[in-house]
Amino acid sequence: MSSAVETALGAFGSVDVLINNAGVIEPISHPLPHRTRTSGLRSSISTSRASITGCALLLPVMKNAGGGSILTISSGAAHHAIEAWSHYCASKAAVNMMGRSIHLEEAANGIRAIGLSPGTVATQMPTRESKQAA
Repeated sequence: MSSAVETALGAFGSVDVLINNAGVIEPISHPLPHRTRTSGLRSSISTSRASITGCALLLPVMKNAGGGSILTISSGAAHHAIEAWSHYCASKAAVNMMGRSIHLEEAANGIRAIGLSPGTVATQMPTRESKQAA
């Protein structure tokens, strides 16, 4: 068990909710397959791995407690391809599908996994990246 989970359990006694809210867009480019630059792909996949790891660490805790909820903040990019965002779309689709699968696999254990795609959100990330791409 990770120290973060142990710390949360020590402080609160249980973990009822996991919120996966992570993603990186940069660089906006055409990374696959005709470009050798894969740092953006690695970064996106690494960010998704954090959400997957969080689920893996907390599912046993939630099962032992009799239930819990996993909310994944997703994106329309998980459902629809966007030119030059292939690494972001693939990363978001992976986490989205993981949540949908967990929902089916763990419902009998009182665990629900839901996704939220809020649409475009005004943050520094898309604004800064859009400027770099221009």
